Amino acid sequence: MTRNASPRDARAGYQIYRGAGGEIGLDDLNERLVTAGYGPVSMRMLTHYRHLADAGYNRYISINRFDVARAASRHEDLGASPRYPFFERGEGVRLLVAKGSRLWTAYASVEAVGEAGAVLRFVDDEYATGLAQIKARSGDDVSISFLESGVEQSGRVVEVDLGAQPPMMEIQFAGLVSLADLAVGQPAPTVPLGFRLRTRDDAEPPTTDQLGRRLHSVFELVDELRSIANTAVGPTGAGRYSAPAVVERLSVASPADVVLTVSEIVRVIALPSVIGFTIRELAKIPLQRKTWLEGDVLRAELDDRDDAKAAREMRAERDKAVAELAVQVQRRLEERYPLRPNSAADVERMVVDRVGPLLDAMVDAGIVDVEDLDVAASDE
Repeated sequence: MTRNASPRDARAGYQIYRGAGGEIGLDDLNERLVTAGYGPVSMRMLTHYRHLADAGYNRYISINRFDVARAASRHEDLGASPRYPFFERGEGVRLLVAKGSRLWTAYASVEAVGEAGAVLRFVDDEYATGLAQIKARSGDDVSISFLESGVEQSGRVVEVDLGAQPPMMEIQFAGLVSLADLAVGQPAPTVPLGFRLRTRDDAEPPTTDQLGRRLHSVFELVDELRSIANTAVGPTGAGRYSAPAVVERLSVASPADVVLTVSEIVRVIALPSVIGFTIRELAKIPLQRKTWLEGDVLRAELDDRDDAKAAREMRAERDKAVAELAVQVQRRLEERYPLRPNSAADVERMVVDRVGPLLDAMVDAGIVDVEDLDVAASDE
């Protein structure tokens, strides 16, 4: 009977898969795994590797976690989002795990860390044994202190693998942590970014639902563009890391005004003159957009061929506008910064697959334009 691959096997297999650039068959992959002392993986796992790579993941997460992450709110498992990659880091930490009324203290080594969390290894036999004894589980509250950078963060356990050598624990921070604070990246200079959100009903005060959806989609857009900046320019280079944006001012009247502090790299691709054009183009498309967004132009109400043709044309108009944005984002970055090797395809994929749906959400929430906001004038 063939045994299932362990998490340890699966993680090693994904590193081999990524190292081969995805150009590797199952037999060759398993041969390399067995030679390195790991167990073989299945064709289903190889397919999962391809899905992870296509989505931009630089580390392995399980099939179940990947499926849940795509269906859940991004805040439920930040570490499972390709937006927040992990990087190797060899720092020691002091860990405090809350188990009911008990507190367990341990020391561990950081294998990898990102803005959303960290992967720890329990190298010391005492703490490896203690980890098994306390039966730490997903959802347990933790507090972590980084011994070199001095950063202290609360969070929760995401995964524990006692079968790994040495035992592994992944934790998710309570909120995003700047890589600069963790001494992983050096931050780029910051600048203000202000914009005004124009809606179809600027004369009317928004409902809480309308305002919530509009601001959520805008903040998600800025964070996704930040991810693109870090992917293309490189978060670990000197003065190249784009830290999480900071809200400096927010006016929720209609139209809403937003002032953020962002890296100068993010500002290059998030300027209203860049994003506003695409929003205006998408807002021109009739409200029937919702039908083709669901990806089914031949559903019952579109049995009429003329309606189906119109829906396909709307989809083509939308895709063209997003593709043009991808070209502009890449060009603006290339004109100002040396880009990481082979990052052009990543930028295009991220704009099409991740920025495009956020722009759709903004238009669905009633936003029809994004205008430049004179930050100095708005301070008066």
